[in-house]
Amino acid sequence: LNFRGSTKITDGISAYGFWEQNWEHKADSSNPGNDFRYAYVGVNFGEFGDLRFGRWEQALDWVTNVTDKIEEIGGASACFGDNRQSGQIGYEWNGYGVTFGLRYQTAVNNGNQDLGVKEDVDSGFGVYAGYTSPDVLFGPISIRVGYLYEKYQYDENDAEQLAIGLDENYYYYNLKNAKTFAVGLSWGNHGKGPYIGAEYSYQKNKITNQKVVPYYYDAGLRVNEESTEIDANTTIKLYGFEVMASYGFDFGLVLSACYHFKKAKVGAGYQGENVSATAKEKYLSLIAAYNVNPNFRVWFEAHLDCDSDDDGIFYDYGSSKKADGTVKAENAYMLGVRYTF
Repeated sequence: LNFRGSTKITDGISAYGFWEQNWEHKADSSNPGNDFRYAYVGVNFGEFGDLRFGRWEQALDWVTNVTDKIEEIGGASACFGDNRQSGQIGYEWNGYGVTFGLRYQTAVNNGNQDLGVKEDVDSGFGVYAGYTSPDVLFGPISIRVGYLYEKYQYDENDAEQLAIGLDENYYYYNLKNAKTFAVGLSWGNHGKGPYIGAEYSYQKNKITNQKVVPYYYDAGLRVNEESTEIDANTTIKLYGFEVMASYGFDFGLVLSACYHFKKAKVGAGYQGENVSATAKEKYLSLIAAYNVNPNFRVWFEAHLDCDSDDDGIFYDYGSSKKADGTVKAENAYMLGVRYTF
């Protein structure tokens, strides 16, 4: 459910606002599935750009969404910076095929982070730019780049917020900061003839304040043993890329294929020693979508695991818990129907 409104201030200048809430049914009544998606206000200055305040996608979303064309999990290999985030101040200018944007991130609790945790953000900034050409053969060519930095609210008395399960131990950390770079390329218009998209992103996370908790599994349940504090600083580096191709037919059918790759590397020192570890996630997505009419859409997706690491640092789709409690990557299939009022 969403509401949108705008009002003219003077010639060429208008104010606007947007709010959107998502509800979904969940069996657990304590977690009803309410998703506060968008809430922002802004001023549009026409040819001089747009100024916005509130909650919407972060700076790198525009860079990486060249592959975020799949119904469910496109853009899944992006290494952070494309989530919806509150407390943003943004400026964007478009003209002559050029897009340029700046973001400032104010302090916000429970900010999104690609390592599967919610971090309290102290501050941050982002910048992105790109150029989209006129049509070349079957469509425009677009190149986009962006950078995002976030500093987290870290206090030595804070509980560790990030957990990594490796080598029969859980390693708990606090994040200090994250630096992310991304580039995106595309050719064509998705859903109208051929389309090709690719994105690459890299993120470096600085972590500290470590606690090690050995564990074992008993009847499928994880049992934690006594923890050990380790005063160690290290990094977690994420690398991701995604390539996709699609073809949209005039009668409404769109066929797509997308390959996703993401790698995490925990730097030397994650065990308080000169040791490092890695985890990889690799899968191929095949999608068929059909637009019955402009309001009604049905689709089928198959996400095929391509030898991802089991029990690694992150999992998106296609995973299950084995009898010993570890997580195993596997295939996933989805069927969806959407009606837009």
